[in-house]
Amino acid sequence: MNQEEQQLGFSINQRKRRYSQIQDSETETEEEEEVANSQQSITTASLSEFEVPLSKRLDNRFYDLKELYRDTLAGDMAEDKRKQLLSEFSSTMYELLRYNRYNTIDKLNYADNKTESTIVSSIEFDRDQELFAVGGVTKQIKVFDFNMMGYYPNGIHCPTRIINCDYKISCLSWSPYIKSQLASSDYQGYIHIWDVSTGQKTAEFKEHKRRAWSVDICHQNPTMLASASDDTTVKVWSLSQSDSIFTLEQKGNVCCAKFAPNSSHYLAVGSADHFVSCFDLRFPKQPLKVFEGHRKAVSYVKWLNDDEIISASTDSTLKLWDRESTLCKRTYAGHQNEKNFVGLSTNGDWISCGSETNTVYTYHKSSKYPVTEFKFPSTSETESDDEGDEDPPVFVSSVCWKKGTNSILAANSKGLITALEME
Repeated sequence: MNQEEQQLGFSINQRKRRYSQIQDSETETEEEEEVANSQQSITTASLSEFEVPLSKRLDNRFYDLKELYRDTLAGDMAEDKRKQLLSEFSSTMYELLRYNRYNTIDKLNYADNKTESTIVSSIEFDRDQELFAVGGVTKQIKVFDFNMMGYYPNGIHCPTRIINCDYKISCLSWSPYIKSQLASSDYQGYIHIWDVSTGQKTAEFKEHKRRAWSVDICHQNPTMLASASDDTTVKVWSLSQSDSIFTLEQKGNVCCAKFAPNSSHYLAVGSADHFVSCFDLRFPKQPLKVFEGHRKAVSYVKWLNDDEIISASTDSTLKLWDRESTLCKRTYAGHQNEKNFVGLSTNGDWISCGSETNTVYTYHKSSKYPVTEFKFPSTSETESDDEGDEDPPVFVSSVCWKKGTNSILAANSKGLITALEME
């Protein structure tokens, strides 16, 4: 054990001893307790609110932090580099211990009335992170103002716009350039462009032969968009023409396609053949990179940054990939996902996904175990606990971070949407 590990262990043991001393003090006699309480009430209150939870968090994450420390400082290196990595490790440890729970801000229902199925397939914030659109199997896109979440204590929320669609919605994507422009994909294979300010359809693309699972508008070129379908193809479109620009063939049903955040050339694709692919659209005939490691279908891909891709699979794992080397840098486990689309969203170094246990899980990029989680309430209105009930189990179906904040929206298969704040 080197000097840095000894110092880390000493710091944690010191906190444990302080916590033990607090517990031992509680066994004093009544007379001693009264004196201690009268003299140290402020100190005890402070420790109970901060030191004890922090000590528990350190205990819970000790082996995770130890593994992270060794991965960060593995091998011989120059002293300046070692100091830099120690500083990075310190910052990461702060982030991992900073949050430990979600606080509920507000909740609303996707459907006005209880119907046979109210699964929310997609939630997305607009360009300015003010409005969010919700789409799902009720064949409606509803747009809400996030600033009104938590404003009314009775939980009643009115959408600023309702767009009625012909088919069930699978995915939504806002334009990063035109605030009112929204793209949707649906179960019939159509890709539609909407003007949210009027609720009118402005463009329609129909080449997919089966259900289109996802759509994404390119951030660096908002006239381009990509869609992924069960017909084993990815289509790349231009808003200026009716026919697709490219058709990217895959071996299995394609579940997702996502443009890189700062490039219109790179497109990440996840499909049912267990692979993640990265295409360079300047050379679209073959994937530039292929990432192998998932054991089942890849349901989502997101770019954590220009060089790292995060993928979600029905093998109940998330994987972080290095775009250039195709190496899997980390595998995240803890949530349950074997059948359904449960959502995936990123916010800087934070990664959130749903679970088939009706729970939202949040991971930090540097930690393979969840930092915090939120389980939706189990009530007669949202979930049946009757063993004889033949209804399918309730699962989280969509998540979306409000970028640059500690707020997130999550929805489940019963149409309940909850606004959460990590703290």
